[in-house]
Amino acid sequence: MSVTFINCTPHAVNISCEDGSVLTVEPSGDFARVATNVENVNIPGIEGIKVVKTTFDTSKVEGLPAPEEGVIYIVSLITLNALKGIRSDLVAPGNLIRDEGGNIVGCDGLTVA
Repeated sequence: MSVTFINCTPHAVNISCEDGSVLTVEPSGDFARVATNVENVNIPGIEGIKVVKTTFDTSKVEGLPAPEEGVIYIVSLITLNALKGIRSDLVAPGNLIRDEGGNIVGCDGLTVA
């Protein structure tokens, strides 16, 4: 069975495949986001710098379609990790590939949570 990738990030994802080819998955127009809760914290010794604890509200997910048979959704690593154990149909870009100028040009595969 082959799968269909749906890119829920705002940019094209260029995936370097094992055979040397590159699979480009264009953005779908849906941008998956998980709501965050931010709480100020105090760490002794850190003064004059705001420090926060960020947690994710997985009951508030936007832009992520419902699971569909044979479909894998490409999301950000933050979204992937926030929904770990909740959705098994999510992947994120793997290790980033950069050009000589340091610009991201693709990834060396996909990662799961």
